[in-house]
Amino acid sequence: MSTWSQVFDDDRVLEEARGKARRCVVVFALVAGALVSAAPLAALWEITDAASVAIFCGTLLALCAAVAMVTLAREYRRLWRIELSVRRFVGHDAAGRRRVVAWAKVVRLDVLDDGLVVTGRDEAGHGTQLTVSARMPNYTALAHRAVEYAEAHGRMICIDGTPVSDLDLVALFPTLCETIKRAPSRL
Repeated sequence: MSTWSQVFDDDRVLEEARGKARRCVVVFALVAGALVSAAPLAALWEITDAASVAIFCGTLLALCAAVAMVTLAREYRRLWRIELSVRRFVGHDAAGRRRVVAWAKVVRLDVLDDGLVVTGRDEAGHGTQLTVSARMPNYTALAHRAVEYAEAHGRMICIDGTPVSDLDLVALFPTLCETIKRAPSRL
């Protein structure tokens, strides 16, 4: 089998993800600093209960940490480079990880309004989901190529969560039926 692959990349996505991650860390550090310093200062005020303020600040700090972790994970999972070949789908994310999913281990390929999602098992057998943003240059060519490979390997292809086999093309594109009726028969 051929080892030929096609590469789609966008350095803009990489820089944007890293910039958002930096901003997230700075905002978290500022909020954490404010909350950590507010708890001891509350003990100086006679109108507040120091224990309740400390618990409130601790809860807000934990909530902010959770939001920061989710934001960082999402940003670092963004793919900025994709290699497509007949055998596999390779994604390079903003964290510098290379994630490989063989087409034979792809469970489904979702084509969504905002991108493409490949769900399957990686080389180690762990479930993985690779998401490609629709804002990536040459996204249309990438999506067409990914759909071709998924079809060739008999993988499930979904459009906005609905399997292609369940879609009614006449309902989606009523003009398609009119075009077929108007076409002259050449048989």
